[in-house]
Amino acid sequence: MATTDSEWTARFIDRKRRLEEYKETISRLFPTLPRDLVDARSINDADALVLALFLRCIPHEGDVLEVGTDFGVSTFYLASQPSVLRVLGVVNQDPPEDEEAGERSEPLAGPKPVDVARAALAEFADESAKIRLQTGDERGAWTNHLGATPDTSGDGPLLAFSNGARTREAVVTNLQAIFDANTRAIAILDHCKGGGAPFVHAGIADYMERAKSEYHFRLFGDLTSGVATSNLGIVYPDEDSAEVHRYLAELGRLFSERMDPLWLACREQEMIGIVNTYRDEAESLSRQHQGLIGEYDDLEDRNKVLQKRTSWLEKRKSQLQEINTALKGEKKDLQKRASQLEKRVSQLDKRKSQLQEINAGLKEEKKGLKYRASQSEKHTSQLEKRKSQLEGRNSRLEERNSRLEERNSRLKEERLLLDSQLSDYRTSGRYRLADTVTKNVLRIPGAKALARRTGPKE
Repeated sequence: MATTDSEWTARFIDRKRRLEEYKETISRLFPTLPRDLVDARSINDADALVLALFLRCIPHEGDVLEVGTDFGVSTFYLASQPSVLRVLGVVNQDPPEDEEAGERSEPLAGPKPVDVARAALAEFADESAKIRLQTGDERGAWTNHLGATPDTSGDGPLLAFSNGARTREAVVTNLQAIFDANTRAIAILDHCKGGGAPFVHAGIADYMERAKSEYHFRLFGDLTSGVATSNLGIVYPDEDSAEVHRYLAELGRLFSERMDPLWLACREQEMIGIVNTYRDEAESLSRQHQGLIGEYDDLEDRNKVLQKRTSWLEKRKSQLQEINTALKGEKKDLQKRASQLEKRVSQLDKRKSQLQEINAGLKEEKKGLKYRASQSEKHTSQLEKRKSQLEGRNSRLEERNSRLEERNSRLKEERLLLDSQLSDYRTSGRYRLADTVTKNVLRIPGAKALARRTGPKE
């Protein structure tokens, strides 16, 4: 969809702002990298405007091959253009040569340019999605790009941008690689004006003389006075010259319109309106700023009070921490004491259970002893009773014994008497009388037993 000049200008300013953000990102990610070096290897403002307007003049979208990418600044700027679908950036392997100085620039210390470009592009999702960085020769890189992108055809015109070549040999090499990759390519070269321009022109002329096909070369600064400060030049094949001439004529017309007094007056009025709008916004922001200053003062007073409160709380916190430390020590002692008491309680419980078992055994023994005592008492009473009975019987036996002893003594006396009489009877032959007496004596109770105890042994 076509855009008006004011809309396009606003978008161009926004893309320029994004380009400055990209440079700031490089400085933020790589603070040791000098900013002036990044600016020196970047596209300048005039060339950025020319390149953006030239892309606007091309009616179709397409891919861009950038040869000589350093820190990815030009790559990022090309990817930010709405008509560019993809950008293939071929990274410089060697530092750029300066033929006027007669020597090659010293390689940079620190990260490589390709690493810088990749790290910075990772911060911008929209642009990095359209960019592919690659090292190696340009022709092989473009061939690989065509193979990796099925929807990209190598038959249509290719727009190529070379911004790192400053010597004749480098320009010839870049142009040879670009037109070998696509014979209908349109090559835009930087440094076509300025100190190194003669060497760039020499390289362009050398290539055009060697080429089998016919090519044309023009400076963008020759189109109109409005483009006079541009350092860009364009090389294109003769078969596409009519189409490229239309692009360049449209580019010259756009710059001529921007240099027209009537257009400049309208643009001045437009800018005055924009300035007034910004001025009103600035006044509104100033009033808001004053209000914010008052709020800031209130917040600062509040902050002082809070700082005092915080200092008091910090002091109180330190005191509480000391108390807490002491309480933790006491807690540890109490826990140790509690563990000891628990051990003691467990020991006492164990001893209690043992004593309960012993007590139960003693109770059983006590019951047994009580039973035995009762049995002993019964037995004692029985023994006492038996003793009394035996004592009574003993007394009776003693009495009887005494009577028997008395009787025995009498019987002994009678025996002696009888013995003497028996001896007399025996000697005198009176056996019959003795036998009769003996029989009579034996009839006495107990006489037979006494006779057996005292009789002569046979």
